[in-house]
Amino acid sequence: TTGCTGNSLGGTITVNADGELTSTSGNADQTICEDEAITPINLTLGGGATNVAISSTSGADVSWMIPVISDNTVTINGTPGADIDITKEYDYTITTTGNSCNPAIPIEGTITVNPTPKVNYYNNSGSIYQAVCEGNAIDDIVFELEGTQTANVTGLPAGINYTISGTTLTISGTPSSVMQNEIFAYTVEPINPFSGCSGITLSATISVNNCIGNNPTNGNNGDILLNGNVRITSEDALILKSGQDGKCYQLKIKNGSIQLLEVNCN
Repeated sequence: TTGCTGNSLGGTITVNADGELTSTSGNADQTICEDEAITPINLTLGGGATNVAISSTSGADVSWMIPVISDNTVTINGTPGADIDITKEYDYTITTTGNSCNPAIPIEGTITVNPTPKVNYYNNSGSIYQAVCEGNAIDDIVFELEGTQTANVTGLPAGINYTISGTTLTISGTPSSVMQNEIFAYTVEPINPFSGCSGITLSATISVNNCIGNNPTNGNNGDILLNGNVRITSEDALILKSGQDGKCYQLKIKNGSIQLLEVNCN
């Protein structure tokens, strides 16, 4: 050997970490009702990962799942926007991005969305707002339920009930036990007992009044004769203003009875 040494050559080797992704909320699979937001999905980034991408193996639209990054924490929020009439599933896959090394093992899950039941008023039935005299039947009020055969109905006056046949809900009956003019605010809320989802509640009123007069005898077939030559039939109505209390009343004939209902004077 000569004992001679040459110039040294130095360098560096950079080892980039693979991406890491950990779920900290444990709620990758969720079941919600239509128009509800998911419970936030919380994740932690590690290694070389700096962001995430969300996709769907089946091609479901998961663009509503929005990731928010803060340091190494990821929070995914969102509300499916689709109008559905049957249960819909959104499968999704979360992968890491941020460097050229291997991404983390993906996190997968499914969001199951159940449709919200609905209640629709049947236009050819009685008005949802009615005013009747105690002892006189209301015009049947009919609704069509969508996505369920169950509903909560509250606030009906005594003597008024509801029935459900298939998806048809009918409110009918004759109000009773009313001591004074009273307005009853009632509600109809569609509910699906299997999914636990409830729809938008419909609200309306039934006014029950103490009315004067019964079984008119002037005229024919329940008509009223004024001054012997003016006939009021079941097709007519008069607005009368009381000289005692200054209130206005609507005079009508219905089911062979004279009804006097308080109304707005304007």
